[in-house]
Amino acid sequence: MDRIWIAEAGTVREEDVPALLEKYAGGGRKYCCAFYTDHFQSAVITGAGDPLAGRLLADIGQLLELRLFDEDRELLLYRSMIGRPFSFRAADDPLLISRLSGQSDPFLQKMEAHRVEQVQLIDADMAHYRPWLEKTTDAFGARLLRTTSGGTYNLPIRDGENALLTVGYIEYGPNGAASIADVRWAGFVDEGEWRTNHESC
Repeated sequence: MDRIWIAEAGTVREEDVPALLEKYAGGGRKYCCAFYTDHFQSAVITGAGDPLAGRLLADIGQLLELRLFDEDRELLLYRSMIGRPFSFRAADDPLLISRLSGQSDPFLQKMEAHRVEQVQLIDADMAHYRPWLEKTTDAFGARLLRTTSGGTYNLPIRDGENALLTVGYIEYGPNGAASIADVRWAGFVDEGEWRTNHESC
């Protein structure tokens, strides 16, 4: 079965990553999370040309994974070792919706047949961190969080947001068995509020 949620996929050299990021950074506010060999950095990118995107790529030689995402789309760049090209995948829900009518099976013409949303709680020690009180941010505008084991990291979350929203894309094998073939990040939410709004779904 085709992975109809993928707009584009392939490989890209380090020197071509800024252009690829610029291509997908347009269209409004997006989150960006970058995983390096020795640290993690996150920010909110406000569109193509945002200088924060360039700052996130300043240490591209040590970059292993980068996710640029909003509620509808995600660009994922990843590699297992530094010095190698990146693989990338652009997942796109509006594109998926436009491709549903081309499915021959009526079941596969439904959005629910292709994706499932989940929330994952953020590791933050709420006894020592209160988003509505603590306003410490880093140079990228992300909030400083303390983990339950005492470490710190940053995320561009707003007051009340305590979970990562993910979208799992479903693929069907030859015998019809479903499995999650791909996962994208879709934003940060209040976990209790999200569950209340999705209990009947």
